[in-house]
Amino acid sequence: MKMKRQVLIAVSALCLLFGLPGTAWPQNTNHSESQLTEKAGAMDKLRELTYVPPAYRTEVVHKIIEEANEVAQELHLPESLPIAESSITAEYIPPPKLAGRLNALGNITTSNYTYYISASNKFSYLVKTDADKDYPMLRQQYRWPISRMDTNLAYQLAIQWLSELSIDVHALTNACRTHVTAMMVEGGRNFVPLYWVYWQRPEEEGQRNAALVELFEPTKTIRQLRVEDPQYILRKPVTVTNVDFSPPPTQPQTASLSVWPHGVLSEHNPSDYAHVGTQLRRFKKAQANDLNDPYHALAIGLLLDQMNKLAEELSLPEKLPITKNDIVGVALTPPMAAKESKSLGSLSTAKYKYSFCLDDKFSALEPNFSKTTNDYQRLTTNYLWPISRQNTNAAFDLATNFLTSASVNVQALNHDCSIEVRSFTQNSRSFVPLYWVTWRQEHEIVALVEVFEPTKTLRRLRVERPKYISGNPVDVANLIPLMERTNAVARTARP
Repeated sequence: MKMKRQVLIAVSALCLLFGLPGTAWPQNTNHSESQLTEKAGAMDKLRELTYVPPAYRTEVVHKIIEEANEVAQELHLPESLPIAESSITAEYIPPPKLAGRLNALGNITTSNYTYYISASNKFSYLVKTDADKDYPMLRQQYRWPISRMDTNLAYQLAIQWLSELSIDVHALTNACRTHVTAMMVEGGRNFVPLYWVYWQRPEEEGQRNAALVELFEPTKTIRQLRVEDPQYILRKPVTVTNVDFSPPPTQPQTASLSVWPHGVLSEHNPSDYAHVGTQLRRFKKAQANDLNDPYHALAIGLLLDQMNKLAEELSLPEKLPITKNDIVGVALTPPMAAKESKSLGSLSTAKYKYSFCLDDKFSALEPNFSKTTNDYQRLTTNYLWPISRQNTNAAFDLATNFLTSASVNVQALNHDCSIEVRSFTQNSRSFVPLYWVTWRQEHEIVALVEVFEPTKTLRRLRVERPKYISGNPVDVANLIPLMERTNAVARTARP
């Protein structure tokens, strides 16, 4: 049943993306002839969207192999060249219509690396196979004194590799701030010579990397390389031509279909699935137009209570109490998915977005992104201070106070994570007193706080792992009956 629900969620996502009727949870129902016709048409459309023609799959795999060989040669990767189809240990080729919408052809994996064509159909990611499994080994075997840390070498290696891949390093460094961090151990007394060099736009600090390179200094090898923004990728896109995109063979209308990981359709007994579309259409309409239905009304009320407490405890510049009239954005998780994932979603005011996405607990506060870019520009103009006034200790104290007020276990975070404090540095002589305090495990952000020192205000707070959130979850006991009712298809009585 768990797998079936995961499959149905994936189908619903495709339906949302392509504007199809959605998929409801399995029920035993009777349908009129018109309903069965609608169901058959929807399933034919879904089959067409999720079908990967064999000729298309072969063409795409060959194209990605060609690009992977070029990348492996340019970067001198430890691959046995040429990479051939027999070298592939895994692949993911999305259906052509989905690939067209996403401008992403897919990826192939060898025993050494995964090669992704994922940004405007250009090579964009390289990830060492099973890279996440050897962090403990590196941590044990490579503990170097801080005196041996060489961030300049890490940076030079990173830009060398990016340049070899035809990445516009000049534009990247002009538009973004560059960060170089290493894996810290033993409370910062030693480090592992594993570096992350990454670039972030000022308005996306702590949110999204424009590019990232993870490297291991002793062997000067790449562990991962990612370029998220295709405008910096000067490589030509990978193109697929002369492929037959004909739809899949017609299936008997007595079967119903589900989508499995590689786009292959499998048949099930018709009684396994309910009528496609009715409930998702109903939910989408409610989500967009009607916030007064019982589920939305109660969920929004519960979240507003939490938001008012947070705004007061964190001294946020909100007009209290926050009411339904102050909400400018609603992104609630569909009811059954909210019940399964313990993620209620988020509400936004004109100033902040409040998210409750980890075990039904408050997990993130983000600024209103419609104003963020201009806000960074304003701060740069009005608050350019000499570097001598930089005070990372004050920023750290502010950040930990805010986390404590948000019921985050700061002591556990400090014990488990390496801590980085950085400011919005313009050059070697000046900075903006806007600070980001980050807690990391390996290369992953566990918590982040953005503070503005002059006014001692919180701008952003995120916690990525629920075990560090000690606050009480939103009480969803009264929501559960509505969650179940909202997703259920009404049964038709049998004669």
